[in-house]
Amino acid sequence: MNISRTILLAITMTFSVSYAFAQQGCKVLMENIQGNYEGECKNLLAHGKGTARGIDTYTGSFRKGFPSGKGIYKWSTGQYYDGEWLMGKREGVGEYHYTLEGKEALQAGVWRNDRYLGPKPVAPRIKHNQNITSVKINKTGDGNQVIIKMMMNGITNTEITNLSMQANTGTEFVYSGYMGFDQIVFPFNCKIIYTTPNTLHTAINNCTLEFEITEPGRWEVRLENN
Repeated sequence: MNISRTILLAITMTFSVSYAFAQQGCKVLMENIQGNYEGECKNLLAHGKGTARGIDTYTGSFRKGFPSGKGIYKWSTGQYYDGEWLMGKREGVGEYHYTLEGKEALQAGVWRNDRYLGPKPVAPRIKHNQNITSVKINKTGDGNQVIIKMMMNGITNTEITNLSMQANTGTEFVYSGYMGFDQIVFPFNCKIIYTTPNTLHTAINNCTLEFEITEPGRWEVRLENN
């Protein structure tokens, strides 16, 4: 064996021993997956990608010793969760697979503080848009209201005529500068028809918007013409 190979072998063995010691000293702070850990480490805590095996098994991202980020947690009883975590708790979007009365069952959707909240909300959908330059639909808080603002070059459009608003639920209201619907039961479907001149007043546009919002809340729908 030549000197170069001897040195390379010594370096490889040293790295392997160091790595083994690093893993033995790298702690996982979630009790049921303590036992054996293989993966990345920081300040003697599991941090980064890794796999922890104890009573249960977790493979995925760690932060400061806890599952955080995306990962798969498998219970010793057979069920498993595949999704997002935050400091050892299910947090975000994920799927929980389990058995109920002998049949496979699934909870897929949003989790907060290890509790299942329900299916992932469906984003608002624009079904039809005619002669409206842009449409922005944003959730502004909790509630059961949709506010509709009609704009022209960034300010309230005061030249709306022939306005018609039709919705499948809610009570219509009109205030200075905006309008909308209160007391909505979601999903909410709405059709708005109106006419407005363009910015230069060289043409009259017949405008139509149809949209759907399925997630409960307080929403703002902003229509822009120019």
